Amino acid sequence: TFLAEMATDSSSLNNLLHTPFGVDDLLQKLKVQIDCIPKPDGRPGLLVYFPLIPGSGKSSWCKAMNFFNSTAVDKKTTIFHLEKNGDDEEKLKVSALLNGQHHNVVIQMSDQLKGEKYWPFVRHEKSTSPSSIYIADKNAPPNALCTVKDIAFESKSYSVGVLPDDIAFSSTFVLGRFSENGDDTSKEMPFAVCHSYPFSLTFLAVCMLRVLARPHKSHSGKLDSATGNACMVVVQFFSFFRGLTDDMLLEQVSHANRNCSIVRVPFFLKNCTKLP
Repeated sequence: TFLAEMATDSSSLNNLLHTPFGVDDLLQKLKVQIDCIPKPDGRPGLLVYFPLIPGSGKSSWCKAMNFFNSTAVDKKTTIFHLEKNGDDEEKLKVSALLNGQHHNVVIQMSDQLKGEKYWPFVRHEKSTSPSSIYIADKNAPPNALCTVKDIAFESKSYSVGVLPDDIAFSSTFVLGRFSENGDDTSKEMPFAVCHSYPFSLTFLAVCMLRVLARPHKSHSGKLDSATGNACMVVVQFFSFFRGLTDDMLLEQVSHANRNCSIVRVPFFLKNCTKLP
């Protein structure tokens, strides 16, 4: 670089300073070098996440974003499109146009990470590219929501939670009764416990069906028709939300913070009704 060359050749520096307009030339060259330094991108970005369960379709939404291409450019329109990354045609970079400015789009699947914890990885990537639109392709149970909030806050980004429509996102209440000694035939007064879930049983049933419909050994996360306990894995994720109603989850996703948003996406057909 210019500064390194001048530092190793003091005679050149002295000659430059003692020539007419030498100081001006030096300052001009310094300005050129400074202008070449990448400037920090202070624009806010987005962190899109999915407080959902397996089979909800989040990976299908993320995959659709990868293949969405539009040529209708409008300064007030958000457009996802593909850009070639150098000479490698197989590796395409996704960017988005927001209010006339391009933002890099990162879609990170959890199943692609081997040997790394997902949310610490997202925290690192988001900190290095705070203005990016980062789509976290991973089911985020309630215990991950605070982490999502912290990552968005640290990177000066807006968090965007994706939730399904009203038929899917509707509270379910399950009443259970059991005796103190666990004997169903006991004459003791049974205890009654009511568990709440923010999603409907209709939603749970369809998610299990979708997982079972995945071709044999086709899923990178090993959750498909080849998995013996596939349905129980979906139910386990469903149980992570136990103790929450739909209103309570909405409140948690909103973080009581204005730097966040909630996107509702269709899951069922418009004329679909709940299971009896």
